[in-house]
Amino acid sequence: MDVKDAVARAGAFVAEVFGAEEGIAHLALEEIERDDRSGQWLVTLGFDRPWGLTGSITTPMGKPGSSGNRVYRVVNVRDDGEVLSVKQRVPVGD
Repeated sequence: MDVKDAVARAGAFVAEVFGAEEGIAHLALEEIERDDRSGQWLVTLGFDRPWGLTGSITTPMGKPGSSGNRVYRVVNVRDDGEVLSVKQRVPVGD
């Protein structure tokens, strides 16, 4: 599995698990790390949840954004594509 496959698998998993029931928005890649010893990818994804939104803002590129609470999840993906875990990641300083 290469980096693009790992990101795609992690994104699809988060969208499927969190998206349908929770209505997440603005899913985006934040970080990625490979652990060669274990053959696993640690993919950090960020997204907004509807109950954390306090209004709408415009990003520097003129695209809609949010002023709500952004959450981050680290998705552990094995080289065969199996998602092993999804854990909360608290940004430094929060």
